[in-house]
Amino acid sequence: MKLKDYKFFLYYKKEEEWINAMAAKGYNLIDCLFFRYLFEDGMPGEYGYKIDLVKASPKSLEGRDYLNFLSEMDIEVVDTLFRWVYLRKKVADGPFELYSDYPSIISQHRRIVKMIATVGLANIVVGLGNLSIAASVGTGVNAFISCINLGGGAILALVAYRHYKSLKILEKESQVHE
Repeated sequence: MKLKDYKFFLYYKKEEEWINAMAAKGYNLIDCLFFRYLFEDGMPGEYGYKIDLVKASPKSLEGRDYLNFLSEMDIEVVDTLFRWVYLRKKVADGPFELYSDYPSIISQHRRIVKMIATVGLANIVVGLGNLSIAASVGTGVNAFISCINLGGGAILALVAYRHYKSLKILEKESQVHE
Protein backbone atom coordinates (compact mmCIF):
# COMPACT_ATOMS: atom_id res chain seq x y z
CA MET A 1 0.00 0.00 0.00
CA LYS A 2 1.24 3.50 -0.80
CA LEU A 3 0.81 6.64 1.26
CA LYS A 4 1.07 10.16 -0.14
CA ASP A 5 1.68 13.06 2.22
CA TYR A 6 2.23 16.78 1.76
CA LYS A 7 4.57 18.71 4.03
CA PHE A 8 6.53 21.94 3.89
CA PHE A 9 9.91 22.23 5.59
CA LEU A 10 12.25 25.19 5.90
CA TYR A 11 15.03 23.12 7.48
CA TYR A 12 16.27 19.92 5.93
CA LYS A 13 17.07 18.39 9.34
CA LYS A 14 13.40 18.68 10.35
CA GLU A 15 12.44 17.05 7.06
CA GLU A 16 14.96 14.27 7.66
CA GLU A 17 13.63 13.71 11.19
CA TRP A 18 10.06 13.46 9.88
CA ILE A 19 11.04 10.98 7.13
CA ASN A 20 12.86 8.85 9.73
CA ALA A 21 9.82 8.99 12.03
CA MET A 22 7.67 7.76 9.12
CA ALA A 23 10.19 4.94 8.50
CA ALA A 24 10.02 3.98 12.18
CA LYS A 25 6.26 3.50 11.66
CA GLY A 26 6.89 1.29 8.62
CA TYR A 27 6.48 3.86 5.83
CA ASN A 28 9.48 3.87 3.51
CA LEU A 29 10.07 6.91 1.31
CA ILE A 30 10.12 6.03 -2.39
CA ASP A 31 9.58 9.39 -4.11
CA CYS A 32 9.48 13.09 -3.32
CA LEU A 33 8.84 16.25 -5.28
CA PHE A 34 8.89 19.64 -3.53
CA PHE A 35 6.17 19.28 -0.85
CA ARG A 36 4.86 15.82 -1.85
CA TYR A 37 6.20 12.62 -0.36
CA LEU A 38 5.30 9.10 -1.44
CA PHE A 39 5.80 6.18 0.93
CA GLU A 40 5.26 2.46 0.64
CA ASP A 41 4.55 -0.03 3.41
CA GLY A 42 7.61 -1.71 4.83
CA MET A 43 9.06 -3.07 8.01
CA PRO A 44 9.05 -0.51 10.85
CA GLY A 45 12.60 0.78 11.37
CA GLU A 46 14.03 -1.07 8.36
CA TYR A 47 15.69 2.02 6.88
CA GLY A 48 17.43 5.13 8.12
CA TYR A 49 17.25 8.22 5.89
CA LYS A 50 19.57 11.15 5.25
CA ILE A 51 19.20 14.22 3.06
CA ASP A 52 22.36 15.54 1.47
CA LEU A 53 23.11 18.67 -0.53
CA VAL A 54 25.74 17.36 -2.94
CA LYS A 55 28.59 19.44 -4.33
CA ALA A 56 27.66 18.81 -7.97
CA SER A 57 24.41 18.01 -9.72
CA PRO A 58 23.55 14.31 -9.46
CA LYS A 59 23.36 14.33 -13.27
CA SER A 60 26.96 15.53 -13.67
CA LEU A 61 29.93 13.16 -13.86
CA GLU A 62 31.17 14.27 -10.43
CA GLY A 63 27.67 13.86 -8.97
CA ARG A 64 27.22 10.39 -10.47
CA ASP A 65 30.65 9.35 -9.16
CA TYR A 66 29.63 10.43 -5.65
CA LEU A 67 26.31 8.57 -5.85
CA ASN A 68 28.12 5.46 -7.13
CA PHE A 69 30.51 5.73 -4.18
CA LEU A 70 27.52 5.84 -1.81
CA SER A 71 26.01 2.82 -3.56
CA GLU A 72 29.22 0.87 -2.88
CA MET A 73 28.65 1.63 0.81
CA ASP A 74 25.12 0.12 0.59
CA ILE A 75 23.50 3.56 0.61
CA GLU A 76 20.56 3.77 -1.78
CA VAL A 77 19.50 6.93 -3.60
CA VAL A 78 15.75 7.23 -3.14
CA ASP A 79 15.30 10.44 -5.13
CA THR A 80 16.98 13.69 -6.11
CA LEU A 81 15.64 17.23 -6.25
CA PHE A 82 18.11 19.60 -7.89
CA ARG A 83 21.25 19.08 -5.77
CA TRP A 84 19.34 17.64 -2.80
CA VAL A 85 19.64 13.86 -2.58
CA TYR A 86 17.37 11.63 -0.48
CA LEU A 87 19.28 8.58 0.73
CA ARG A 88 18.50 5.51 2.75
CA LYS A 89 20.41 2.66 4.30
CA LYS A 90 19.23 -0.48 6.04
CA VAL A 91 19.45 0.05 9.79
CA ALA A 92 20.70 -3.54 10.18
CA ASP A 93 23.81 -2.56 8.16
CA GLY A 94 25.04 -0.25 10.91
CA PRO A 95 25.23 3.48 11.60
CA PHE A 96 24.35 5.88 8.79
CA GLU A 97 26.60 8.93 8.90
CA LEU A 98 27.56 10.86 5.80
CA TYR A 99 29.76 13.40 7.55
CA SER A 100 31.64 12.33 10.64
CA ASP A 101 34.43 14.90 11.01
CA TYR A 102 34.30 18.64 11.55
CA PRO A 103 35.81 19.70 8.20
CA SER A 104 33.24 17.72 6.18
CA ILE A 105 30.32 18.80 8.40
CA ILE A 106 31.41 22.44 8.11
CA SER A 107 31.82 22.12 4.35
CA GLN A 108 28.29 20.71 4.11
CA HIS A 109 26.87 23.60 6.16
CA ARG A 110 28.71 26.13 3.99
CA ARG A 111 27.17 24.59 0.86
CA ILE A 112 23.72 24.83 2.39
CA VAL A 113 24.16 28.44 3.52
CA LYS A 114 25.52 29.44 0.11
CA MET A 115 22.69 27.72 -1.79
CA ILE A 116 19.89 29.10 0.39
CA ALA A 117 21.39 32.61 0.45
CA THR A 118 21.83 32.59 -3.35
CA VAL A 119 18.23 31.53 -3.99
CA GLY A 120 16.99 34.05 -1.42
CA LEU A 121 19.01 36.89 -2.95
CA ALA A 122 17.80 35.95 -6.45
CA ASN A 123 14.19 36.14 -5.22
CA ILE A 124 14.80 39.56 -3.69
CA VAL A 125 16.41 40.87 -6.90
CA VAL A 126 13.57 39.50 -9.05
CA GLY A 127 11.01 40.88 -6.59
CA LEU A 128 12.56 44.36 -6.71
CA GLY A 129 12.68 44.16 -10.52
CA ASN A 130 9.01 43.22 -10.67
CA LEU A 131 8.19 46.00 -8.22
CA SER A 132 9.86 48.59 -10.45
CA ILE A 133 7.99 47.21 -13.49
CA ALA A 134 4.72 47.34 -11.54
CA ALA A 135 5.42 50.96 -10.59
CA SER A 136 6.15 52.03 -14.16
CA VAL A 137 3.46 49.97 -15.91
CA GLY A 138 0.91 50.03 -13.13
CA THR A 139 -0.12 46.34 -13.20
CA GLY A 140 -1.26 44.62 -10.06
CA VAL A 141 0.00 41.25 -11.31
CA ASN A 142 3.62 42.38 -11.22
CA ALA A 143 3.11 43.88 -7.76
CA PHE A 144 1.61 40.58 -6.51
CA ILE A 145 4.46 38.54 -8.01
CA SER A 146 6.92 41.01 -6.51
CA CYS A 147 5.42 40.47 -3.05
CA ILE A 148 5.74 36.70 -3.46
CA ASN A 149 9.40 37.01 -4.51
CA LEU A 150 10.24 39.48 -1.75
CA GLY A 151 8.46 37.40 0.89
CA GLY A 152 10.15 34.21 -0.29
CA GLY A 153 13.50 35.96 -0.38
CA ALA A 154 13.02 37.26 3.16
CA ILE A 155 12.09 33.80 4.45
CA LEU A 156 15.10 32.26 2.72
CA ALA A 157 17.34 34.97 4.17
CA LEU A 158 16.14 34.03 7.66
CA VAL A 159 16.70 30.33 6.95
CA ALA A 160 20.20 31.06 5.60
CA TYR A 161 20.94 33.12 8.71
CA ARG A 162 19.84 30.28 10.99
CA HIS A 163 22.10 27.85 9.11
CA TYR A 164 24.90 30.43 9.23
CA LYS A 165 24.61 30.63 13.03
CA SER A 166 24.83 26.82 13.18
CA LEU A 167 27.90 26.96 10.94
CA LYS A 168 29.61 29.45 13.25
CA ILE A 169 28.88 27.21 16.27
CA LEU A 170 30.37 24.22 14.41
CA GLU A 171 33.46 26.22 13.50
CA LYS A 172 33.99 27.19 17.17
CA GLU A 173 33.47 23.57 18.28
CA SER A 174 36.00 22.37 15.71
CA GLN A 175 38.62 24.77 17.07
CA VAL A 176 38.08 23.39 20.57
CA HIS A 177 38.56 19.82 19.31
CA GLU A 178 41.72 20.53 17.30
